[in-house]
Amino acid sequence: MRIIDWKEHVATNGSFTTTSGNVKVIEHFYMPQLKAHRRLWLYLPPDYEHSDRRYPVLYMHDGQNLFDTATSHVGEWHVDKTLDRLFYEKALPGLIVVGIDNGNETRFEEYIPWKMGRHYACFVMHTLKPFIDKRFRTLGDRENTGIMGSSLGGLISLYLGTKYPRIFSKVGAVSPAMHFAGDSFDGVHKQLDMKIYMDVGTDENLPYTSATQYADDVWKVYFRLICAGFSNEEMRLVVEKGADHEEAAWSRRFADTVCWLYS
Repeated sequence: MRIIDWKEHVATNGSFTTTSGNVKVIEHFYMPQLKAHRRLWLYLPPDYEHSDRRYPVLYMHDGQNLFDTATSHVGEWHVDKTLDRLFYEKALPGLIVVGIDNGNETRFEEYIPWKMGRHYACFVMHTLKPFIDKRFRTLGDRENTGIMGSSLGGLISLYLGTKYPRIFSKVGAVSPAMHFAGDSFDGVHKQLDMKIYMDVGTDENLPYTSATQYADDVWKVYFRLICAGFSNEEMRLVVEKGADHEEAAWSRRFADTVCWLYS
């Protein structure tokens, strides 16, 4: 399986990229649970090639939007540049990020737990994670493994974390689309200690719901998790005044989110 340097790849093809130098991709990674191929993005810490260290890992959805404006929907998260900065500021010691491209027309089904989302979850746990742990110098235990996404990606992240806490101990549910949760969190109960980050903006008006209802749905799941046994120290809910449902807001909150999860 060929791993290529993304910056060199786009330069060879005469394209423009906004990524840092330590982002690599696998163009066609096979997902047997979904019978599809998907591009993977791999962010490696600045000292990865010059050390023998092992690193914690964060798995993220909507890979197209994480690193490069040229591939993003309406802007990128600047994950690579933010993590480079945090590394050099010694705010984080180093983190591997694995970004998984969404399936465009199949994104909705793949990120909803009661649709194809369960097959997608199996892919992340049983195909992708073993590959990453074998191919890269990871800290593969649950204490060093996290999952994060926004909107529907936040929903599937929260589902993966609470359903499979023996694999994930850190969850970043960014503006999670709880309107589509159905009964996914009914009967959830705490099994192991975790860190669960949730957030929402006050201006997340969407075609299917108002900003008020969107935030209410997030609050309801937050309180459900508190009632399920997760402590206030394990949970964090951030409400950003005036923030919309967009990559710019998620990028703005990313540094604080990842520092809280991995501190």
